Amino acid sequence: MMYDNRKKKMKYIILSKISSLLLLIATSALSVAQSTLGLDPGSMHELFIKKIPTLEALIDSTCKNSPILKSQQSYIDINELRLKISKKEWVRNINIESSFQYGRFGNILLNPDSEDPLANSVLSTNKQTRYSTGLSLKLPISEIVSRKQEMKIGEQTLEQTKFEKERLIEELRKLVIVQYNDLVLKHKILIISNSNLHSQNLQLKMIEKEFAINKVNIEEVARIKEIQSKSEIEFETAKSEFNTSFQLLQEITGVKFNL
Repeated sequence: MMYDNRKKKMKYIILSKISSLLLLIATSALSVAQSTLGLDPGSMHELFIKKIPTLEALIDSTCKNSPILKSQQSYIDINELRLKISKKEWVRNINIESSFQYGRFGNILLNPDSEDPLANSVLSTNKQTRYSTGLSLKLPISEIVSRKQEMKIGEQTLEQTKFEKERLIEELRKLVIVQYNDLVLKHKILIISNSNLHSQNLQLKMIEKEFAINKVNIEEVARIKEIQSKSEIEFETAKSEFNTSFQLLQEITGVKFNL
């Protein structure tokens, strides 16, 4: 009976050591960087903030690469073109008129010094070429009023599309600010949870050594193991949330971070 208890105890110790080893292998590169570079959690967080682009740079990149803003700019360009066309439509009411004639024309020459100019007039005929050109404007009053209203509508439509672009820029700015601060927060939580997991792993190792020399009972080992498992879950959750926030910010801004 005593042999069976020792055998179970040794089996538990072996499984616990294997579990601890797997946990250490599965821990992210965050722990490695912290140990190899000798950085405390606060320094690692500051280093991360320095490595990612600044908030203003991310906002500028978002506004530059946003398909929504590009689409809105195309609406602005279209409305500007329509307004230009509307302003030039009055030109179609201007007509150029010209005439050309060639033939023998009669001319009456009057003598202004004579008491009766017609009596002393001279009729002559000769071949001549005659032509004339001119401009005419035909624009009804009703069309003048209608044209003015159309231009006003075009100007207001153009102004509305410009205001809409400004609104979209403001919304994108807010989105980037929220996502940037979310990423910073998630990184901070990740470092804290990683540090906590590291501490729980060490504590689990120590309690297992004490259990091996009968300093603590199995209930204490189980309690520490439960705490360590919760820390592992918290770390994995924090890592997942950080990765999601990290990817979202890159997707929104169109910037790939080189960390």
